[in-house]
Amino acid sequence: MFVRNAWYVAAFAHECNDRPLARTLLGEPVVMFRTPAGECVALQDRCCHRFAPLSLGDVEADGIRCRYHGMKFSPQGNCIEIPGQDKIPPKMCVRSFPLIERHGLVWIWPGDPQLADPQRIVDVHWNDDPAWPTARGYIHYQANYQLIADNLLDFSHLTYVHRSTLANAAFANSHPTITPFGHGIRLSRDIANCDPSPCTRWPAASKARSTSGTARSGGCPRCLRTGPARPRRALQALHKTIPEPCICATFLC
Repeated sequence: MFVRNAWYVAAFAHECNDRPLARTLLGEPVVMFRTPAGECVALQDRCCHRFAPLSLGDVEADGIRCRYHGMKFSPQGNCIEIPGQDKIPPKMCVRSFPLIERHGLVWIWPGDPQLADPQRIVDVHWNDDPAWPTARGYIHYQANYQLIADNLLDFSHLTYVHRSTLANAAFANSHPTITPFGHGIRLSRDIANCDPSPCTRWPAASKARSTSGTARSGGCPRCLRTGPARPRRALQALHKTIPEPCICATFLC
């Protein structure tokens, strides 16, 4: 069972181009492609005629053509051409999904289209801001997606699993603050007077306060605010997890 009435990252924006991109998201085969007008769209990856994957087809000026019998579908999922006949049955269509491209990511809404509110997309404007150096990638986990959510919410494992990069000795004994909000929970830790983690040992820093959890996008955690006359550095990380068949994919930004 999946939460369908939510926005999920389906791809990085550069992956959506004029060639069909096949993904299976929440058990649903999806094909994404970019129209000549530059719009990224998502359709059910199954022709309604003989169920051939549309991702094996060809993107054309006004849609995508199935390579089995040549039927063509518009970006909205309507069949607009059937070779050999002029009449197109009105029910000849495939499902389309709300899709929004924002901040270098492609977000898909797999649930009720009437509930797809773009305001619910997480603000990660720093992801494609040239002022923020960004590293991207994704990982396929051979695990249930709920276990990955548990891993990303409970940072007490950092001391033991990530001792050479993210951890310090204080993580395991720190107590998180959990705050519910409209569509989820926010978990944060504020660890004071500890040695910095190995990957945050910047020059001229001997002691640091460490914060995990969430901060306002584009802002700087208060523990790193060193005043206008001194340099400050902050690290923003985004893990967007989406279930796939038998595995879990996490997009890392």
